[in-house]
Amino acid sequence: MQKQFVQRLMAIFLLVIFLMSCADLYIVSRLLEEQSVTHARSASDRLHSVLEANEEELKVLKESLDEDYLTRCHALAYIIAQHPGILLDRSEMERVRDLLGVDEFHVIDAYGFLRWGTEPRYYNMDYDDSDQTREFLQILKDPKLEIIQEIQPDDTQQIAQFIAVAREDAPGIVQIGLKPQRYLEAAARHEISYILQHSIPADGEYLFT
Repeated sequence: MQKQFVQRLMAIFLLVIFLMSCADLYIVSRLLEEQSVTHARSASDRLHSVLEANEEELKVLKESLDEDYLTRCHALAYIIAQHPGILLDRSEMERVRDLLGVDEFHVIDAYGFLRWGTEPRYYNMDYDDSDQTREFLQILKDPKLEIIQEIQPDDTQQIAQFIAVAREDAPGIVQIGLKPQRYLEAAARHEISYILQHSIPADGEYLFT
């Protein structure tokens, strides 16, 4: 009888230990799960903050670059107004292009045709023939306009940006074109894939796209 009592007592004792172990395991697993969720949210919040800061930085950079490019375009218009003869000298036009640090420039006449510039293959092109170039013709109606187009592929599918202002010495348009390499490099560094690849997660955290 005493032996049966001891066996039952041991069984109850073992059952209690088992139940306590299960409870402990559940509590630990819940704590780990909550900690994992907290870390994930923290990492996500940090990433969101980084992306917001990067977006603002890119915006400021683009505004600064656009202002710089517009200044170069006005400088070109001034140079042509002071020395219109350079439009008849290919080497002088290329020299001015290099001094301004642009990839190309064009001069459009009062009728919307490209007549001069550093790219002879475009001579006599009608700017009314495409949506991309037609936008610049607004300057012929309102010489005070300054047009800075968004970055986009050019006719060779290379990423480029075009800026234009009115001629100062005659009716027409002065336009520069360049590859915004500085902005493109900054934008690439601000992509989420780049951020995740070059950032070291805190506290052993890992993020996946």
